[in-house]
Amino acid sequence: MSNSLIKKNSFKDQLFFLDLSLMDYNKTLDVQLKCQKLCVEQKIPGVIIFVEHPDTITLGKHCDTNDYILEKDLIAKLHIPVIRTDRGGKITAHCPKQLTIYPIMDMGVHLFPKELVSFLESSTIQVVKKFDIKASIDPHYPGVWIDNRKIAAIGLRIKERVSYHGLSINVSNSLDLFSYILPCGIQDRKVTSLKLELSKNPLNNYYNFSQDDTIIMNEVKKLYKLEFESRLGPLKSVSLAQILGSDS
Repeated sequence: MSNSLIKKNSFKDQLFFLDLSLMDYNKTLDVQLKCQKLCVEQKIPGVIIFVEHPDTITLGKHCDTNDYILEKDLIAKLHIPVIRTDRGGKITAHCPKQLTIYPIMDMGVHLFPKELVSFLESSTIQVVKKFDIKASIDPHYPGVWIDNRKIAAIGLRIKERVSYHGLSINVSNSLDLFSYILPCGIQDRKVTSLKLELSKNPLNNYYNFSQDDTIIMNEVKKLYKLEFESRLGPLKSVSLAQILGSDS
């Protein structure tokens, strides 16, 4: 890690912000674990990671693949990785143009676990609201919903007081991969994306955002960053090399 980022009591300073663009799921998990360890050791104050993943299916620690994977042969034929993780939740899909956010923070300094979940939910609701779309939480089902359509999933792990894993929101990604699984183990409900919801209503003031995937992703990133900064203070943009040095 760069010496410029190691400061006395740095764990109390502003959180770092890291945008990894598109990165393999396992490689990103390795980055998360290294950052989580540095945060536990109070060598960094914590980091908010934005990333997109190639097509990947991930399982929570208590998820049974026999119950939740519907198209095993097709998934194998398409060489889509199915990865067991240690996060909460059951099964979900990741793909390009879906934004995944990993908040790696000391729960004793920033937010308690339940507060973090509530913050991720409320931030997502506010981000979606900026596009004149109403989202909400459902007391019976995890995540964030637009009516009975899920737009964002949340699955966290807290280890030695520091969080990792996080939230994924469907921005302009294809939803095909979700049809191969039972998302989050919930039957009789669908998934949706911000682009899909915008495209349904040409009269929406933000309808044009649904026509350009890059513009809508950049806007979503900007809005989430503002939500984090409104709650946690200014974020310090850093590179992966600045945090991990030669390990990156």
